[in-house]
Amino acid sequence: MSTELRSRKKLKRDVQIWLEDVERIDGEIQSLDGRIGKSSAITRGFRAEDVLKMLKEVEEHIQKGKFHEGLVVDNPQWIGQVLSVTALSGEAAQAYIEEIWLYLMDDEVQKIGFCGMGGVGKTSIMKLINNQILKETWNFNSVIWITVSKEMSTAKLQKDIASKIGVTFSGDEDETTKAGMLFETLSRKSRFLMILDDLWDRIFLDKVGIPEPSAGSTIVLTTRSFDVCRQVGCCRVVKINPLAEEEAWNLFLEKELSLYVKSVNGLEDDVLQQLRFSYDRLKDLKLQHCFLSCALYPEDFRIKEEDLIQLWIALWRKWIRCVKMHALVRDMALCITTGTPRVLVEAGVRLMEPPNVSLMENWGLQLPYPLQMSPPRCPILTTFLLSNCLITSIPEGFFKHMHALKILDLSRNPIMSLPISIANLKNLTALLLGECQNLEKEPSLSKLKFLKELDLHATNIKQVPHGMENLSRLKYLNLNDVELDEIPIGILSNLSLLQNLIIGEMLIRGEELHGLKKLEILKGTFYDLQSFNIYVQSLHYQEEPREYVIHVGVELEKRAMVPVEFCFLQLKGLVLKKLPELKSICSADRVVVCDSLDYISVANCLKLKRMPLYLSHLHNFQPSPALSLSVYIEPKEWWESVEWYHPDTKSLLKPFLSL
Repeated sequence: MSTELRSRKKLKRDVQIWLEDVERIDGEIQSLDGRIGKSSAITRGFRAEDVLKMLKEVEEHIQKGKFHEGLVVDNPQWIGQVLSVTALSGEAAQAYIEEIWLYLMDDEVQKIGFCGMGGVGKTSIMKLINNQILKETWNFNSVIWITVSKEMSTAKLQKDIASKIGVTFSGDEDETTKAGMLFETLSRKSRFLMILDDLWDRIFLDKVGIPEPSAGSTIVLTTRSFDVCRQVGCCRVVKINPLAEEEAWNLFLEKELSLYVKSVNGLEDDVLQQLRFSYDRLKDLKLQHCFLSCALYPEDFRIKEEDLIQLWIALWRKWIRCVKMHALVRDMALCITTGTPRVLVEAGVRLMEPPNVSLMENWGLQLPYPLQMSPPRCPILTTFLLSNCLITSIPEGFFKHMHALKILDLSRNPIMSLPISIANLKNLTALLLGECQNLEKEPSLSKLKFLKELDLHATNIKQVPHGMENLSRLKYLNLNDVELDEIPIGILSNLSLLQNLIIGEMLIRGEELHGLKKLEILKGTFYDLQSFNIYVQSLHYQEEPREYVIHVGVELEKRAMVPVEFCFLQLKGLVLKKLPELKSICSADRVVVCDSLDYISVANCLKLKRMPLYLSHLHNFQPSPALSLSVYIEPKEWWESVEWYHPDTKSLLKPFLSL
């Protein structure tokens, strides 16, 4: 019988009456048995007639219990709907399902909160639980799913609940009356489960008409806010963390979003609204711009973080990683930019004839325009990305009417020269020309007073751009892999706001960097050790870069190559312990300069044959008790055989040695 009831049926009326008679007869049998037990041996025989009468009634009732047309009928009071959902894979999702299921099976747990950031799978998990309850358990007599959403109002919530539980409003009722009608109906339902999905703000259950759950009833709410769970009075809260990268990506690809057509015009309103809402939640305008910038790249394009960083002057990262923007999300971003257009996005569509503005990856794009036509007029254009379009030439006046332009990316194009009109882009903040391998000439940059980012790496320029010393707002300069010997004196010292200086093998002088107090990344080559030391001394009065690749010394005329030195000014301790395969801590022509080292410990590193340390504070002063230094070595044989960079180092360290 229990199996039949699990399919949301109810007992027929005559079956209920039969079961009630079973309980009555069972009671009479128990009473008769008690009376017989209390009778004496003489009077017990007088009970035989009562026993025979009871046996006859039991046999007759058993015959009445053969219901050939079934025991149950459909229960019109049952409420529940199987929901469409994609199966979730992965251990994390299954763990959340099991935890919530455990609470649902506990009659003492009457309010459950399920919270976490948007898009991590809360709704999908609860849909699976909803379907599992309908399929496997009779713990609840009704399962009511209500999607609340951000645009919730009491009236809308009441209407949605009413439609699920069979309550009809005439239209004349006020909210209080509607709440009473819902309350009365729900109170008559024993053991109901109500799932309030996507709740954004606190709701007052009594104001809506939802009774406080009791007698096996439960309310579950999903929300992005833990505070909402607390305010509603949830006694159990399950916090969902973002899924592992693979699980999250599979979930996203499998969601209904991927089933919509790619055209923005074909998107359902609710899908676009949800995507747009997530965008609006990025309260920081800079974050919104960073997001929209991803849409400027071709669909399904692997975007280097370096390129995004160059575009928005964000944090520089050492490793080159790539990101992708899902096609549908990209469509939404393009839809946003359509409202207040900054650029015309035609990235990657292989345009052969240009519109007023075109973008990257349009191979073979040609920019010349007839002489009788005026240059393109784009007075409000702020971002112009033309990287990797195989552009070979740009007309001289092409940028004449682009006065608002701030970001110009012409990187990875085979152009040989830049038009003079670039020199008049006075609002330009970023000029990106990296990997234009044929580029030999560029106009004067002296008027670009607002330029913050200049990338000329891997170009064929023969001299430093004219007017570069006037770029006082410059923060990023990349001249790596160009055929220039040096940066003339007086240029770098004027760029006091520089944060990133990347010049590779181009020679620089230490005194030129003395005023660059904001420098965070330095990749370059000093003339010689003296020039490098001048720079090192200047760091005593300012913060050193957080990342640097430094070369010291070049082969000039017949001078030998000076060893490269790495300087760790703040290094206090060096510990090398149980490294049996360690053979070196840097290459043979390198030296590690340590000004502050006061603790050295080397134990069981038997293959380490060379210690390239230069302890300047030890070599510049005679050992004395005032010098704080501790040296611990194991085993003694290693100390005897190891080679130090300076021949005097071993003898100078000996007074501080502990074996």
